[in-house]
Amino acid sequence: MSAYLYPTHPCDNWVENIRNEWKESCKPAFILWFLRITPQQLIARENTGQPFWLYMYYSERKTREYCPDDLSRSKRVEYRIRVIDFLASEANPFNEANTHVIEPPDKDKPTIWFKCDRFEEIRKLTSNESENHCGFLTFQDFEHAENVDLAKALQATIPPIKCVASIVVTQTNWHEVQS
Repeated sequence: MSAYLYPTHPCDNWVENIRNEWKESCKPAFILWFLRITPQQLIARENTGQPFWLYMYYSERKTREYCPDDLSRSKRVEYRIRVIDFLASEANPFNEANTHVIEPPDKDKPTIWFKCDRFEEIRKLTSNESENHCGFLTFQDFEHAENVDLAKALQATIPPIKCVASIVVTQTNWHEVQS
């Protein structure tokens, strides 16, 4: 499955709040957005309706800009979100009764909307001869999928990535109705 690095920040635990808000809604999917720039590379590479992962990367630049007291959490990935559909638009194209909309900030206009159905807390598996350990994924655990400079690409878009670390999913959230 394709994967992308979504640059964000850890301020006010907003990524965790997405999960919690979605769980409370009891709906099978949630809608997330991206602001300011349109990720043309993602749009060109993906087919709508084909799932892919967004790895929520706490960039140093965004963390420094929005919550400098949280710099210790920058340059790492704690969560990934599975996207099942997307559309570039300023207005939410997925205005459906069975989806929970994560509202964007008032001051910024979204450029793309993602319909998502899974939220995972992830760690990197690190091991030595005697035991396994889990740690946070960092920028060094990813490469650009097209072998270009990932740091440079991250400044301009949501770049396609390959994860080069072994991942442990420590918690998964999804919606399943059981009788």
